[in-house]
Amino acid sequence: MLALSRAIEQLVARCAFVTALGLMLLCSCAYSRLPITEELMTTRNIVDLGDVAISYTASIRPNDGRATIVLLHGFGASADSWHDILPGLARSRSIVALDLRGAGLSSKPHDRLYSPIEHADAVLRAIRALGLTDVVLVGHSLGGGVAIISALELLKPGSREKLSGLILVDPAIYRQRLPFFVEYLRDPVARFLVYRTSATFRARYVLDRAFFVKDQVTPERVERYARYFDLPGHKNALVQTALQLFRHDPQRWINQLGKIAVPTLILWGDKDPVIPVSFAQRLQQAIPQSRLELIPNTGHVPHEERPAETLTAIVRFLGASR
Repeated sequence: MLALSRAIEQLVARCAFVTALGLMLLCSCAYSRLPITEELMTTRNIVDLGDVAISYTASIRPNDGRATIVLLHGFGASADSWHDILPGLARSRSIVALDLRGAGLSSKPHDRLYSPIEHADAVLRAIRALGLTDVVLVGHSLGGGVAIISALELLKPGSREKLSGLILVDPAIYRQRLPFFVEYLRDPVARFLVYRTSATFRARYVLDRAFFVKDQVTPERVERYARYFDLPGHKNALVQTALQLFRHDPQRWINQLGKIAVPTLILWGDKDPVIPVSFAQRLQQAIPQSRLELIPNTGHVPHEERPAETLTAIVRFLGASR
């Protein structure tokens, strides 16, 4: 009887889930796709890793002598996610903002190699291919989890590259109830309905629910996300990233957080509706040289919702850790 009851509960929940998506589909006619801005589409460089080509935006200061900041975006985003704080960071540091495997203008192999560990592998190979010998990793959401895995690899004895610091912005590392936009992609029926809507509607729908600062959900910001959604291979890459999130048990990296022996800044929007804010304190306690800053009245994407406050916190941290 208990098993039957649970099955009924799951069926009811799934029906409600699909009904909500159906309503979303009906409403999508309210939005039309904005034209692609060619200028922004052509600002990327490419590093060819053989099996995948990684796209990136870079601002390099020759003979700087300081660690290069490597920026890793979140789920469904691209290097454009850092648009608002890149100029400020580039005033004093070399910057490389990567498109993760399958995201942005990076190539999108039609395979299943989209777990966090495979994203981290591509990031590390890109760092080496670009000749970066000293880095500060900055990761948001999924990119935060990828940054943690990458950091643990860079800190292993014998690594040719040096990790000088780590900045985690609302990172995804602990197990939790999956965010709604990941659940949509993991459910075949929901996924079918989602992809009946326009790319612009999908982007706006997610940002409206992930952002606490609603006036930052501008047409320009929506288009920074939406313009990549219909590129060939993007759907498979995004769906596989959703499906492969827990193909490798995250506990293996959670158990090693105490080994991150570099200055670490944890930034978190205190109104994050996607990843529980309680994880912020948990992460700060697990990483020895870490400090936590909560950004008030901010949702899941501080660097887009509160760019000035986020930039100030990062610059202050870099100055102190140097």
